Formats: sequence, structure tokens, C-alpha cells
Amino acid sequence: MQGSHHLKAIAPVLALAAVCGTANAQHSPDWENCIGGQEDAAIAGCSRIIAGGREDRANLAIAYYNRGFFHARKGDDDRAIQDYDASIRLDSRQATTFYNRANAYRRKGQLDDAIRDYDRAIRLDADYAYSYINRGATWLDKGEPDRALGDYSRALEIDSRIETAWINRAIVYRQKGDLDRAIADFGEALAINPKNEVVWLTRGNVLRERRLFDRAIADYDEALKLKPDDEEARDARARAVEERAK
Repeated sequence: MQGSHHLKAIAPVLALAAVCGTANAQHSPDWENCIGGQEDAAIAGCSRIIAGGREDRANLAIAYYNRGFFHARKGDDDRAIQDYDASIRLDSRQATTFYNRANAYRRKGQLDDAIRDYDRAIRLDADYAYSYINRGATWLDKGEPDRALGDYSRALEIDSRIETAWINRAIVYRQKGDLDRAIADFGEALAINPKNEVVWLTRGNVLRERRLFDRAIADYDEALKLKPDDEEARDARARAVEERAK
């Protein structure tokens, strides 16, 4: 990869679209599209359901939620937020709706709104790790690394198999100058996914900052095995060899 490999805190993908709430609706072509169609077909199906005026509040909330979900997948966060708003007015008990609206707010740079919605999602479902991960990334966007650290740690208490949580916490530790903990967390991420070339490169850079040159060179070698044409990894390896010789 050309250019900078500097890792940034990652906000994972959207939660899954909701499913239909009634057996009869599941046999409707519009509901089939609204639940699992391609974006344009799903939006059209959900829109016909909403306009039809035949659904109860629960199913109408699902139709608005799903349409918002598919708007977000198309990159239209303004329309997604409008639909999540409507869904929440009909049913304010669904953590997923607040979570996805928070993601849309974060993408738009409305960080305080995003934090409030992640808070609501967590109050409704305190065991969904990605709400903490994404709230942590938002705290980091706001320049509050200690709060980000707390959220990533909580996510890992819930599920220690999430690579993103280890990577994001390592990023915060590195920013705070706690290089040994950053190295350890990058190691946990690599244990989950040893094919992440950027993490090998980044841990190599942290090891080089710690003047652990042999380990840094080994990490750069792993990065280059995965991406032999990575000029940044090759240059970093050469610098580590020079620095080791001093």
C-alpha cells in the first residue's frame, strides 16, 4: 500500500436490519424486499408498507428502521436519521435503532448526538460490545482518550474475540505513551487475525519506538510477507536495521 498506514480508531459496520414482526407480513413481497432486498428494492418495499397504512405500530417501526438501514447502506445518512427518528417515535425500546442512528450521526460529525444515542443503546442492551467500541471511537474523535479506553476495555470484557477492540485500545495506549500495553494489545489483535498487514507494520513501528529492533524487524518481515510491495514497511525495516547498528 502506498502512503501512510497510520491506524485510526475503527467504527464497525452497521448492525443487521430488523426482521418482520408478523407471520402474515413475511409472505408479502413488499416485506420480503423491506427485510432483505437490494437497497433500492428494499427502500421501495418499505416505503409501500409505510404508505399503506395497514400495519400496527410495531411493524411500522420495523419498516421505518429497515428503510433507514438501507438508506445508510447507500450513504444517505440524512434520510437514514429521519427514518430512525420515525421508528423511535413508534418504538423507543430497540437498542439497535439508537445504535444505528448513532453511527449515522458519527459519520456526519455530530459527535455529541452520536454519544447520546450510544448511551441510549447501552442502557437498552448493556451487553452489545459494538456500542462500546463505536462510542469509544467517538470519544477519541472528541479528544477524550481516557473515556475511549474505558469503552474499549468494557467491550473486551464482553467479548475478547473482537479484533477491532484490541486494535482501537492499542491505538489509545500508543497515543498515551503506554507503548508496552499497545504492543500487547496489537499482539492480541494479531492472534485473532494474523493476516492484518497494517497491524504488523504498526506494531513494528511501536516496537521500534521502544528500541526493540529485532522484534520490530520481525514484524516488518511479517508485513512484507503479506504485502511484498509495501514501500512503507520496507523503509521502516531499513531504518530499524540502521538504528539497531548504532
